[in-house]
Amino acid sequence: MANDSIFKTDKRLKLGIWGLGRGQSFIASAKALNIDVVAGCDFHANMRASFQKNCPAAFLTADEDAFLARDFDAVLVATYCPDHAAHAIKAMKAGKHVLSEVTAFFTPAQGVELVEAVERYGRVYNLAENYPFSVENMYLAKLWREGFFGDL
Repeated sequence: MANDSIFKTDKRLKLGIWGLGRGQSFIASAKALNIDVVAGCDFHANMRASFQKNCPAAFLTADEDAFLARDFDAVLVATYCPDHAAHAIKAMKAGKHVLSEVTAFFTPAQGVELVEAVERYGRVYNLAENYPFSVENMYLAKLWREGFFGDL
């Protein structure tokens, strides 16, 4: 058993990262979470070049279909926010579990589509919202606690 892991298992999860801008920030954490980053996808050449330096053995492409055709367990969706629902659904349809890096949908209809895809494809879907912890939002929370906004 791996002593440096936070989990009590040697089982490794193979992860593909779709959206290599913010998505690459997860690479360092993956090592402590029994996760091997094995694939990356982004249409920006500079993001692919950066990812290749961070994960030289991983499959890398700008083609989302070629990316989703690879053998890995789950996708971290870190593409542009308005695309998360469609990308999460496409990944589940390809047999992948999904972690959306931020809010996944913007309309009730998109939310329904996402829930129906989870049910249809039997994949695990998770949301890892990070915006509440941005510097700006933490500052606003501080102002709220100090009573700056008065009674609402």
